[in-house]
Amino acid sequence: MATLTRSDREFRVGSTVSRTLATWIATLPKTLPLALVALAPAFAWNWIQRERIEFSTLESLFAQLIDTACSVVLAGFVLFIAFKRLMREPASLGTALQVGIRRFVPLLLVGFVTAAFVILPILLAAVADTDGGGSLVTGSSLLLNIANAVIATMLAASTGAVVVESLGPIAAIRRSLALTKDCRKRIFLANLLIGLVAGILFAIATFGLSYAFELDFPAEVVVGVLVGTLTATLSAVVYHDLRALKDGVDVHELARVFA
Repeated sequence: MATLTRSDREFRVGSTVSRTLATWIATLPKTLPLALVALAPAFAWNWIQRERIEFSTLESLFAQLIDTACSVVLAGFVLFIAFKRLMREPASLGTALQVGIRRFVPLLLVGFVTAAFVILPILLAAVADTDGGGSLVTGSSLLLNIANAVIATMLAASTGAVVVESLGPIAAIRRSLALTKDCRKRIFLANLLIGLVAGILFAIATFGLSYAFELDFPAEVVVGVLVGTLTATLSAVVYHDLRALKDGVDVHELARVFA
């Protein structure tokens, strides 16, 4: 029986990043249409609001909630496709849709745990507008952004735990904490490197479409789809490698999860 194996029995940043990029490119034909479906509500909201310059705190909070919900749906879709490829097994778009929709609630709850550290600065900004505590809020927002990066690293395997192992949100968080233990610095570095790639994609789309051709909304769609699928693929590779390192899970056991 085949098993998830890593010959060096070590989580390597370079291998994780390179395999993330290779898997991302290889699965784009399947993940691109899934991304358009998952991110459609966020794109629609942004299109409706495209002419506005100022937004209330409530509107900003609502937009963040929409983005979070769409992102976790996308993560479920893409992680399924990418993980199946890493396992050298076929994956259909229909099955990916079913898995993502079926596990939407636990994915959403896990996503909101991390998103809370993104939403809090928005709420703090509202306090600054009314109380004049701008400098305090700026420092608090910086700390919250750092906390967001730390939490994202600790929960790097939570989406995989929800999608592959069918765990609930609390169990998935505990599972991720166990899997990422002793590997968090390297996971953080892998996140940082993929973040740099995402930044390059953002710059190319922004300057190439938005500035050069004044196609702001198409640039937003391109960035959202490419960056969203890339980061979700990283989650799949990290989860795969952590389980290979710590569990050595049997392929047939995993296949039964998706049956």
